[in-house]
Amino acid sequence: MSDNIIKMSPIRKGDLAEWRSAALFVEEGFEVFKNVNRDGPADIVRWDTKTNTFTPIDVKMRRSKAGFLRTAKQVKLDVHIVEYNTEKNSNRFIIHDKGAGRKKISVIINGKIYESITAASKTENIAYSTLWKRLKRGDEGYEYA
Repeated sequence: MSDNIIKMSPIRKGDLAEWRSAALFVEEGFEVFKNVNRDGPADIVRWDTKTNTFTPIDVKMRRSKAGFLRTAKQVKLDVHIVEYNTEKNSNRFIIHDKGAGRKKISVIINGKIYESITAASKTENIAYSTLWKRLKRGDEGYEYA
């Protein structure tokens, strides 16, 4: 991450993440519409012109704490959370269970896919917090699915 980005205010960083995330979707062939208000339930809407489907998206920047929760309004409107990673210039959809505030992120540990971090933690007999740390650091054999 450049020094200029580190010095930006949180709002400015969020704006930058939204624009870069939208640009990635455009590069993938989608049409993207930007919300002009800061307080709406979605930052952008992605339109797949091939299937004529619209996906409302709330963009979040990668942070020190993993996991992002949806509001009740976002759940009702089926808003998807996308994590924009500034270091990798990449988007990652967060997979949510039904309901506000509940998250489900698939992970791969040493080649085996788990539906959630909780399932991986129990099966691999690794503390939940330790597993998060290994995923965040990108330890060998630990990755998001």
